[in-house]
Amino acid sequence: MNVIKIFKLSVTVAVLVNHLIASNASDINNWMTCAKDVDTCVDNWTCCVAPADCISGKTTCRPGGDECSSCTSPGSELYVNNWMTCSKDVDICMDNWACCVAPADCTSGKTTCRPGGNECSSCTSSGTDLSYPGNAYRQPLSSGDIDEILDAHNVHRAYHGASPLQWSANLFSQMNSLWDNKDVFDHTQSGSGENLFFLSGGNPSFRQAIDSWYNEVSRYDFNNPELSNENGHFTQLVWKGSSTVACQKNYIPSGSYIIICQYDPPGNYNGALKENIGVGGSRKLRGFI
Repeated sequence: MNVIKIFKLSVTVAVLVNHLIASNASDINNWMTCAKDVDTCVDNWTCCVAPADCISGKTTCRPGGDECSSCTSPGSELYVNNWMTCSKDVDICMDNWACCVAPADCTSGKTTCRPGGNECSSCTSSGTDLSYPGNAYRQPLSSGDIDEILDAHNVHRAYHGASPLQWSANLFSQMNSLWDNKDVFDHTQSGSGENLFFLSGGNPSFRQAIDSWYNEVSRYDFNNPELSNENGHFTQLVWKGSSTVACQKNYIPSGSYIIICQYDPPGNYNGALKENIGVGGSRKLRGFI
């Protein structure tokens, strides 16, 4: 008699558990993970793969239409987010963007999802056309690059009591005439202040170059100020008498990059160090020697 009761109780519990599982499986809220062909989404939404989830194959309850991808299996049709690396003629970019080579990436041939137009270069093969006809080495400069250049300079200048630098179109034009077809790491005789940064085997950011120049602060003695080959980039960067700047990046076919920044009025005069280099202390930046 007890065995029969236990058996009936077990069956009842099993049926109840199965009922709960079935209920949960058929009542998935919007945007939540679901099992295709098993779960039912509320509000007649569809359990499908989002365009951004084609790689993983993850399925979620979605309203249908464009919210569901047309990929037939995980990884077979890759929807790539804006600005991310893509494979041309294989991947599909979100928002109908184009998988193309950016002007700055002509040398490497790297393709990314971009909005088209000027954001895609006209170079036909890697390294053959830097999208600047007549300028053999200069890389394209965006408004975002200019913002980065000014911000990276001025955060260091403020620490040493120097006023913010302003971008100079005239200085940039002068620099172009001197550097557009130049692939030698050597100062020009421009009459302006000039800082140079060289990197082999990688594409440096402007901030990386500017931070490396600033890090020479550890080699500058504020108590006994003196210019040297080990601190001259730092002193020009924070020179109070300089008010404008322009920078450009050159690609060298050997696989290297040069970043050039010029300053007006120029700095680095031994007799004017104390009044032009504010004592802000030594704040060595991480990642630099």
